[in-house]
Amino acid sequence: MTIHALKEYIRYKWNAKKLHGVHSPFAYEFSEKVLYENGIPAHGRDLSIAKWLRPHFFKVLARLVAFYNYQTVFCLDKENEEDAGTYDVLLLKDNEPGNWVRLFNKHYPHLKPNCAIMVSGIHKTERHTAKWQRLYKHPRVMMSIDLYGVGVLFFRKEFKEKQHFVLKY
Repeated sequence: MTIHALKEYIRYKWNAKKLHGVHSPFAYEFSEKVLYENGIPAHGRDLSIAKWLRPHFFKVLARLVAFYNYQTVFCLDKENEEDAGTYDVLLLKDNEPGNWVRLFNKHYPHLKPNCAIMVSGIHKTERHTAKWQRLYKHPRVMMSIDLYGVGVLFFRKEFKEKQHFVLKY
């Protein structure tokens, strides 16, 4: 763990909220049903493309897919950067944070309504944290959730104002 990651972890532990510290109905439901639900529900989708995620966060992905009934999950990397399908969940790996914003802008038109983007390693280095901040401050992102190891971005039309949450997990 780098000095930066350690500082970010301390900041995360200090600022992270549990269920009763969250005042957004969507974020509360996300915490209750996706983060703290026991067991991984049967989702019927092949998530082997996300085997690189730590098991702790793989569970979050599986619950996210099951709870919001997402059908298509796509993991972006150099080999499949040109894929132009439509997705419910887009995964961005932590190995190239310099590409996150470019990939976000390029693939945003291919995202389905009410979709999510999961970004891994958001506090790994200073560069990762800076790129994560650029992503969650993007005008198209209406809600962002920081779980320290991963960040989740949401694009829902029912959100009237931009919100950012740091949630304990």
